[in-house]
Amino acid sequence: MNRRRVQSPRIDAVTHRLALVTAALTGVLLFAGGLVTSTGSGLAVPDWPLSFGTLFPSMVEGVRFEHSHRLIAGFVLILMAALTVRIARQSGPGLVRNLAFLGMGAVVAQALLGGLTVLLQLPPAVSVAHAVLAQGFFSTVCTLAAATGPGWKPPLPGARALRRAGHAAAGALGIQILLGAVMRHLGAGHEFPDWPLAGGRIIPAFYGDPGRMANFAHRSWSWVAGAMVLWAAHRAWHGSHGHTLVRRWGLALPLLLALQFTLGAQAVWLNLPPLVTALHVPVGGLLLAGSVLLAVRSGLERVLH
Repeated sequence: MNRRRVQSPRIDAVTHRLALVTAALTGVLLFAGGLVTSTGSGLAVPDWPLSFGTLFPSMVEGVRFEHSHRLIAGFVLILMAALTVRIARQSGPGLVRNLAFLGMGAVVAQALLGGLTVLLQLPPAVSVAHAVLAQGFFSTVCTLAAATGPGWKPPLPGARALRRAGHAAAGALGIQILLGAVMRHLGAGHEFPDWPLAGGRIIPAFYGDPGRMANFAHRSWSWVAGAMVLWAAHRAWHGSHGHTLVRRWGLALPLLLALQFTLGAQAVWLNLPPLVTALHVPVGGLLLAGSVLLAVRSGLERVLH
C-alpha cells in the first residue's frame, strides 16, 4: 500500500523569522495579561477597543498594565495576519498553512473575548475562556514557528510512544491551565498560605467553597501534569531518532517544569507578588507549547496536514 509522502512546505527564511517574532511577542503578551490579572487591572479601562475613547490614554496606575496589554495584543494580531498572508502565498495545503489559519482564527477570537471581558465587567466564564484560548494560541504559533524552520522534517519513524506521551502531557497541561484560570478569576490564589501542604494538611477542608476547591484542584492536578511532562521529556530524549528539535525539548521540558513549580511555590509563600504570578503564566504556556509540538512532531502532523 502506497502512502502519500508528506511534502515540505515552500517557506522562506523571512517567514520563519516572522513566525519566531510572533511567537516571542505572544509570550510577552501572556506575561502582560498575567500582570493585568495579578494587579487587579482588568477594569482599569472601562471601554473597548479604545481606552477612555483614545488610543493613547494617560498611563497611570492600572491603566498602564491594561493598555499595554492591549497594545501588545494589537501588534500580535498584525503580525499573525502578516504571517498568515505570507504562508498562504508560499505554501499549498498542509500542516503549516492549516496552523496559520488556525492561529489567525484563534487570535481574532481572543481579541473578541478580551473585549467582552471588559464590556461585561469580567464575567468569570468569559475571563477563563480568554485565558485558556490565549495558551492555545501560544501553542499554535510556537508549533508554527518550529514547522516553518529548516529543521522540520516528516513525522518521526517509530514515534508511537512519544506521540502518546506528548498527547498525555498536552491534555494534562490543558486541564491544569483551565484549573489555574478558574482559580485566578475567582480570586482564590491565596486560599492556602502554605505549599506543598494546604493549610498544614495534605487534604484540607474545601467542600462547598468554590475558591478553595479551585485552588486545591489546581495544586493537586499539578503533580499529575508534572508526571506527564516528565514522561514526554523522557520519550523525547530517548526516542528523538537524532532529531535535534525533539531532543532539545526533551531537555527543556524538565527545566521549565522545575521553574514552574518554583514560581508556584514562591507565589504562595510571598503572598502572590504580581511579577511572580505573571511569570507563572508564560512558563505554563511554554510547557503546553512544548508538549503540543512533540505531539504534532511525532504523528499528529498527519491529521493536521
